[in-house]
Amino acid sequence: MPSLPPSTGPAPPWPNLALSDIALLGGTNTMRKQPGNRSRHRTPFGQRVHELRRAHGMTLSQLAAELGVSPAYLSALEHGQRGRPSWWLVQRIIAVFNIIWDEAEELVELARLSHPRPVIDTRGLRPEATLLANLLAERIESLDTEQLRQLLELLAEQPDKVIGNTSKTGVKSL
Repeated sequence: MPSLPPSTGPAPPWPNLALSDIALLGGTNTMRKQPGNRSRHRTPFGQRVHELRRAHGMTLSQLAAELGVSPAYLSALEHGQRGRPSWWLVQRIIAVFNIIWDEAEELVELARLSHPRPVIDTRGLRPEATLLANLLAERIESLDTEQLRQLLELLAEQPDKVIGNTSKTGVKSL
């Protein structure tokens, strides 16, 4: 799978996400409705856990047993059918795969950014922010790969007002 083209700025928090995966995360109506494509609708976190599990030669059942969760839950998490994983579960995944430093931080960030049904609170923001949030929620399924990539690049370029490492909008500064 081709990766996102190199950027002139710092790397986004989704560096292992292939360009083709961007469309699969937002998807198109035709892909989303097809029964056989369930595995293609992973969240960034679910995609990374799946990659780690496969790279370590583990089955879904083996990893689920190591983590102390059911295979059904782990499958749903990998496929974007569950909400954000708990802090405890993310830490267990880090331990099972012996992930350290930057890769561990990346996994934590991917978990934070992988809620399949995010809520955007636009109270107190400009009217354009509310309009954008509503239009995005309404039309995200119809965006193609290139449109999603462009939006991701645009948002990655916006530093926002940073509080610690996280902006006021909850997006980690890049």
